[in-house]
Amino acid sequence: MDETGLVTANGAGTCTITATSVLDPSVAASCTVTVDTVNLELRGTLRDADGNSKLFTWDLDRDDTWTAGASVSITPAAAAYDKSSGSLYLQETKHSYAMHQVDEETGEILASSGMARSGLPTWDLAYCEYFGPGEAVGIYGTYLGSPGSLMKNETVYTGWDFFTYLIYVTGAEKFIAVASAGHQELVVPEPQEDGTTIEKTYDAECFYLLDDAGYLWVFGMYETDEGWAGGILDLIPTELAGKLTFLQDGEFQYCSLVEDRETGYLVLSYFTGDTTELYLLYRQTPESTVLTAVPLGNLGDQVWPATIYSASSTGTQAQQTQRLCEGLDTAEMLDVPCTQLTLSDHSVDLAPAGTLQALSEAESRPAAADEKKTISIQIPAPQDSTNGLVHLTYDPALLTLDTVTPYAGLSSVNRETDGQVTLAYAGIPGLSGNSAAEVTFRVREDASGVTKVTCNTLEQGSQIGTQEQPVSTATFTYALSGGQVTGSAGHDCPSLRFRDLKAQWYHEAIDEALNKGLVNGMTEDLFQPEGTLTRAQFVTILHRLAGCPDSSQDTPFTDLRSGSFYEEAVRWAYEKGYINGTSQSTFSPNAPLTREMAAAILWRMAGSPASSQALDGFADAAQIHPYAQTAMAWAVEQAIVVGTTATTLAPLSTATRAQGVVLVMRYAEK
Repeated sequence: MDETGLVTANGAGTCTITATSVLDPSVAASCTVTVDTVNLELRGTLRDADGNSKLFTWDLDRDDTWTAGASVSITPAAAAYDKSSGSLYLQETKHSYAMHQVDEETGEILASSGMARSGLPTWDLAYCEYFGPGEAVGIYGTYLGSPGSLMKNETVYTGWDFFTYLIYVTGAEKFIAVASAGHQELVVPEPQEDGTTIEKTYDAECFYLLDDAGYLWVFGMYETDEGWAGGILDLIPTELAGKLTFLQDGEFQYCSLVEDRETGYLVLSYFTGDTTELYLLYRQTPESTVLTAVPLGNLGDQVWPATIYSASSTGTQAQQTQRLCEGLDTAEMLDVPCTQLTLSDHSVDLAPAGTLQALSEAESRPAAADEKKTISIQIPAPQDSTNGLVHLTYDPALLTLDTVTPYAGLSSVNRETDGQVTLAYAGIPGLSGNSAAEVTFRVREDASGVTKVTCNTLEQGSQIGTQEQPVSTATFTYALSGGQVTGSAGHDCPSLRFRDLKAQWYHEAIDEALNKGLVNGMTEDLFQPEGTLTRAQFVTILHRLAGCPDSSQDTPFTDLRSGSFYEEAVRWAYEKGYINGTSQSTFSPNAPLTREMAAAILWRMAGSPASSQALDGFADAAQIHPYAQTAMAWAVEQAIVVGTTATTLAPLSTATRAQGVVLVMRYAEK
């Protein structure tokens, strides 16, 4: 115990700590504390602070930090390890995400694959301990790959898209890590032709999937005569929920998950933006409904990316009563099929003309589309709306109705006649301001000219049986030539290519930013509007707004990656005096941007004007740091920053990607 009263454990055991009042020694309080050590050895890959990629080990019980192993000549983004043979596979960040088999002792590359077959990177890998050898599953965004050959680079080639499950079950946007739990027998109910159901037992492999909302999905995967199938065995919240922000670096997530089979402990490696932190996840008791998350330490400042591919017990420790997958033999079967994974949009077949039929979630399937021969329109639900009708009219001489995608539980679709379609939705909580559906039209062969699609939205009043009343009208105008879309004559909506951008308050600003080339998506079809905006990303947007001017200005910041997407932007912003570092030698490019930081940078770009705007109407105005006080006052005065409520500014809150774009576009209009 130090002079401040801080008690630090230096070994395993149990002790009683008693605190006694200095003023009255008769007043005291005691507690009993038990300290358990984590007897695990971790093995993985990392890039150290000097930019060198290495294999490493870390005995958590005996050593204070990791021990470097062999150097490797690539920068790994994901790793898979075959415990039975000792084979190590690494997918690199470059060269079209090539996969390499690596000698763990020497770091030598033994064999290499071609490009990833799907063209997608893999965020994390889990070696298939039952379905192998030489196979693994990978994750990317909302995708979970089915078992695929590592050396054919097929780990995210076919599989399942959990987009709908993540959005509507846990509120997550993506998976961030995956681990194998090994062989499992699953009992699957299978309907028969005579209407009866029989139970069939399959040999399956169980996997743990962690999403960015902090929930752990337990998923069973098995093979049938028709192909791969799977179901959800369990969904377990963790103490990480709401506590961690899962940042990406470009198109990579840089997180990993492994299980120690002896104890059932899970170890997560988590990319913070500046380092890699490690967490232990486990169930304290069989009755625990939330997984405990214990910080194990970090790999050191600027040590990233890193991936853990093995965790193994090194001694006796507090044993779990059972592994997370034990006792789970029945699954909620997925309503989405195992298909080839692409970046295509979700779509469904239309009901026959003249009928109003319910649409099931199972009918929502990925389908490829030729963008030049199709027009896709998102149908927004008005604010405070949970039900309504949408009438679309179009020119059937130029367009044919192709597909309708129900984003938020669309109830029905009716193609009444050529040139008109009606959509209906009802009783959908949380729909307000979001898209009810996406409608896709196909351009007729040789169609040319200008065509319009008109969308009239009607909503029923609060009294049952009252007539629906018009609440909004939108007209979408497109130019056609030779059977292809050649441009938008009146409503250009580049947000349509992102499946997570809907009719929200930020839609117009993001459309404009995309049109001007100020922002990009995190992937080809995911923008992640609610994702965290980093300091580097914000400065890069402003650099593009300024026309990407060159800068030869040196900076004192030692944490800027040479050749990174933000390097030139940070140099420019520092030269202009728009930014300061988080210290004399660091900029912290991957740190989250706060609302007051954004206001301060925009204020400096505007010439640091004075402002007489009073902020005393905001209850949290005292939270604003001195450097940002005038900037926030100016930003509020100019209506660039508005309160998150009528009485709060939330100056220290992290800005989302959508909020950052809106701030920049408001500034650009001034």
